[in-house]
Amino acid sequence: MPHSWLCDGDRDCSDGSDEAQCGTSAIVAPPALPMTHAALQQACTDSEFRCNNGRCVPFRYRCDGQADCTDGSDEVQCPSGPNVTRRPISAVTPASFALQRAFSFRDVSSADCAGLRTQNCAVVLNNCGDPETGLWISCSSLAGDIETTKFLQKVGRLDADRGLDLVLIGERRLTLELFAPVASDLIALGFGRFPRLRMAVVTSALVQATRLQDLEFHACEGIIIQRNDFVSLPSLKMVSFTRGSTIASLEENAFASLPNLSHLSFEALIDTTVTLSTGLRDHLTRLHCSVQYKWLRDWLQSRPDLLAPKASGMVFAAGGVANSELRKGTIYIPVDCASSTLVASNPDGPFSSLMDA
Repeated sequence: MPHSWLCDGDRDCSDGSDEAQCGTSAIVAPPALPMTHAALQQACTDSEFRCNNGRCVPFRYRCDGQADCTDGSDEVQCPSGPNVTRRPISAVTPASFALQRAFSFRDVSSADCAGLRTQNCAVVLNNCGDPETGLWISCSSLAGDIETTKFLQKVGRLDADRGLDLVLIGERRLTLELFAPVASDLIALGFGRFPRLRMAVVTSALVQATRLQDLEFHACEGIIIQRNDFVSLPSLKMVSFTRGSTIASLEENAFASLPNLSHLSFEALIDTTVTLSTGLRDHLTRLHCSVQYKWLRDWLQSRPDLLAPKASGMVFAAGGVANSELRKGTIYIPVDCASSTLVASNPDGPFSSLMDA
């Protein structure tokens, strides 16, 4: 379960443990698989290279001219000459240059993190002292614009030089000034319960977030996305619309400006055994069945990798922040356009019954 669903006011675990011991402030618990030093000491396969910090990256990334290990060890002691394969220099954008700089993971104590806490914003306390993890920070819907801004300014002054995973719950003003103190280290960003959200507003406020790789929307109804909204975020690898988030408008080829996009989630953790809300039915009908969005279905059919299951850290892993496991059945709802319920009887079916199997 994504860590951004912890302490957000919704019971996602059947036993309610994701909402236990949350207190009154929005203290976000660690992710289901935090990128701690112990977690990183995984067994690499024969086709993977082990970084000095224990992380595994595809072996083809070894000595390719671009740092993929957060410590840069995949580019150390490399041969040079005509036989060395390098990524095309034309593919290196200013955003990818920013991603190449390794995080230094400066020491941060639990006391330092505790000092950042405001009434409705907080940092996870139990991962501050770990030398290999990012920082997970969150503000609840009770945090107003002033409190959120001051909290992010305090996080920026901490100068931890680690990846940041930020979750903002509730509707608020999104500006360059809000994100500026943390923009350079922001790896993942989630919005929750933000109605009628315009993607253009989100991305224009994030133009300085040149390392941002994950953008998630949880229970955000009526999202509007235009064609060029993602142009300022070429580093994005994962975009997710989950927990009942609905898209009111999606302009054709809206994702075309994301050259590094590796994963899309359209619907996740939605109980399909109960009557779907009107908004969700409209969303499913629009994206999965309407002629207007045939372009989307054709594009997804040409890019099956975007909707495929993926292991933890497979989509992105930077600064101690990585994607959680993306399991089959939690990425989209298979839709039968001929059914009155819209939900296909086969849970492993295609995105839409109008697509080829």
